[in-house]
Amino acid sequence: MVSALRRAGFALALVFVVGSFPANSYGQDEPAPSDTPASPKLPKLYFVTQSKGFVHPVVKRAERAMLAHAETCLTEMLAGRFEVVCRQDMSTFPEGFDDMSAIAFYTTGELPLDDTQRALFLRWIEKGGAFIGFHSATDTFYEWPEFGELIGGYFDGHPWHQKVRVRIEDPMHVVTAGLPQSFEITDEIYQFKNFDRERVHILASLDPESVDISKGKRDDGVYALAWCREYGRGRVFYTALGHRPEVWRDARFQRLTRRGVDWATRRWSDLLEGGLGGWHPVKGDETRWKLTGGVLEIAPSSSSLMTVAEFGDCLFELEFRFPEGTPEHGGDSGVVLQRHYEIQLRDGRGVGEEPTTVDCGALRGLVAPKVFAGKGPDVWQRLEVEFHAPRWDEKNAKTANARMTVRLNGVLVHDNVEISERTTDQRPESPGNNPIVLEDRGERVQFRNIRIRPLVP
Repeated sequence: MVSALRRAGFALALVFVVGSFPANSYGQDEPAPSDTPASPKLPKLYFVTQSKGFVHPVVKRAERAMLAHAETCLTEMLAGRFEVVCRQDMSTFPEGFDDMSAIAFYTTGELPLDDTQRALFLRWIEKGGAFIGFHSATDTFYEWPEFGELIGGYFDGHPWHQKVRVRIEDPMHVVTAGLPQSFEITDEIYQFKNFDRERVHILASLDPESVDISKGKRDDGVYALAWCREYGRGRVFYTALGHRPEVWRDARFQRLTRRGVDWATRRWSDLLEGGLGGWHPVKGDETRWKLTGGVLEIAPSSSSLMTVAEFGDCLFELEFRFPEGTPEHGGDSGVVLQRHYEIQLRDGRGVGEEPTTVDCGALRGLVAPKVFAGKGPDVWQRLEVEFHAPRWDEKNAKTANARMTVRLNGVLVHDNVEISERTTDQRPESPGNNPIVLEDRGERVQFRNIRIRPLVP
């Protein structure tokens, strides 16, 4: 049983959602490494790795002042996005903390939370908090049914510990977008009880043909490996992967984790979620583009379209398609960041021997893509961009050029390329944020899943 003071500390922690914190914070009984840097601008993710049952090797610390493998990996993969606060003693949870944006569990057994703390914990998530569970988080709090409902199910054995094939169930979801539709990985694979696929949104599952499925005991044959769900105004993301140390270094697991955390904390914005209210034509007053079923289509020769909101450093992604019937060397459009820096979108047919500055994926007129990655008509293509705006001094003199990393259909076509000048628009570069523009060059082009996540400079 915790003291009244500790309960009060817990209540305070659950009132706030985002704030400023020291990096890689530890409990008062766990001294932090002396070289831990501070970065007070980032929101805090509280990573609990306490084990009251089986202690997984990836959360076992060699020494008290050292992070466990999973703690180190999560801290590294979320660097620049979150301050990861690691705790292995939940009896102090979360004494000494005033606010947080997310809580993640890699835990086992009955952790030391009393009824008051449990109610506050659930209430915090219902009011908009984010909860992330890794692997054995479902092997936790069996005596607290509400926790099982929150996370989506309970551990019910691991019939397989081998190389398996993972199937992406929803490749359009922001968490799984960009991952291969199936891939192989070696890990310990869970099955679950008190699990109902109608209560969660399954993102990834076990391909039953990759294992001896007779070892499982689910009548429905559903062996989910990652899912998400809404909980009141809050969000929950869980992945059953993460038993083996090498999985935490796997690029696909890391992408799934980063996207899951970003989704749970609502750090991605869907620029079509509110319809066309967040867009307006570059020229004229009437928006003639059509949005139907989540697909935005150019009204050829009407006007380019730009966001009402303005952006700086960001991660940006969308899917685009040139409907059948576009000219063989056409399907011409582009995405322009800050109204200055355009990524060419073009039909991938009819290209020459070497990529040029007007081929699909080019920084238009300035830098050719490293390789051809564009496709032909009537195929949805995917563009992913990491953009860093130019830097300026107090006299509005540019001190650093814009930089951009671009992936087209999963292929790296620009790797942190420096953009020395504008690629479009006649106005000079200038400090501050600016809109994103979708170019109309008189031909049919369709867009969907237009998403953005601002980056901390």
